Amino acid sequence: IDSNEPNGPQYVWNDISTTGTEITNWIPTGSFDPRDEGTAGPFPIGIDFKFYGETKTELYVNTNGVISFINITENIFSNGSIPTSGIPDDMIAPFWDDLDGRTQGNVYYKQDGNKFIIQFTNWQRYSGTGSLTFQVVLQSNNRIYFYYENMAATLNSCTVGIENYNGTDGLQIANNAAYIEDQLAVMIAADPEWLTLNQYSGILYNG
Repeated sequence: IDSNEPNGPQYVWNDISTTGTEITNWIPTGSFDPRDEGTAGPFPIGIDFKFYGETKTELYVNTNGVISFINITENIFSNGSIPTSGIPDDMIAPFWDDLDGRTQGNVYYKQDGNKFIIQFTNWQRYSGTGSLTFQVVLQSNNRIYFYYENMAATLNSCTVGIENYNGTDGLQIANNAAYIEDQLAVMIAADPEWLTLNQYSGILYNG
């Protein structure tokens, strides 16, 4: 559900560009510059995050707007539909496109109590076009939030969604479609908003 829907998530922007840690140790996934085609990590997320039935404790960040729980070691500049049997798998895609941070932009991460935040700031599309600022927030209740602050670029050539570890299951929100806009919030949740448990076993006695 997104912020344009009734009872959707509220758009909030918690800028971590001055409080988070900048990602600088990009590893190339091919023969291109690592800030163009690269992955960094793993980064400990500080919470036990459940994703498609598996508990995740660390993640990787790819320059093409993808967060993954397994290392991406090949170029993924061509975004595809979700789900797909090809790479990337076990991933969260707030804005999967051919992105390029060689001449502009920074990526930050921050562990903030019950949530982990990744922020792309002024990141560009390939060939140095546009300016994209957006976040992914993973919460300890296993919800995923996307926040799009300033998306001044071509927005209808990306993929948005999530996919499991082997590409057999996924949730596609958008693929090469007009969907992303400034100050849009998206929430992905596996459980209803009104049902939250912190105790999963016990005994109920009569009376």
